[in-house]
Amino acid sequence: CATITYISKSVMRILSGLFRVCGGGAVGGNSPWAQTGVSEGMVAFVLSIQTGLVDLEMPSRVGAIFIILFIVAGTLIQSSFEVTKPVLLALPATNRKLRNHVPVLSVILIIIALPAYMLAETFSEVSSNMWMLVVISNYVV
Repeated sequence: CATITYISKSVMRILSGLFRVCGGGAVGGNSPWAQTGVSEGMVAFVLSIQTGLVDLEMPSRVGAIFIILFIVAGTLIQSSFEVTKPVLLALPATNRKLRNHVPVLSVILIIIALPAYMLAETFSEVSSNMWMLVVISNYVV
């Protein structure tokens, strides 16, 4: 859980640094917790306790870790969007140069394409049980 928190915090710092270079306005919006990675770490912690990850045998443990990381990645993508949205909205008013728009638009395209890719890979690897459809519906909505 600590590793997931640090990785999430690193991703958010990279995005914040990229957006500050672009000059797109206030990074992070109104949520100070959006850039800490705490929500992703807590999601991983709660899901690992809820699924009984420590007590599972090896084939089941791998599947549970896959699903937990799938959900954590969704939380990280949502946090990235929360940080990106105010920058994207302020960018046309603060900076007219096209080269400053490219990094922000690239991040937005990744935020749009990554869930679709993750969804396709999950459907190809895992059989779709009812609880799996509930998890996947998180990305559709």
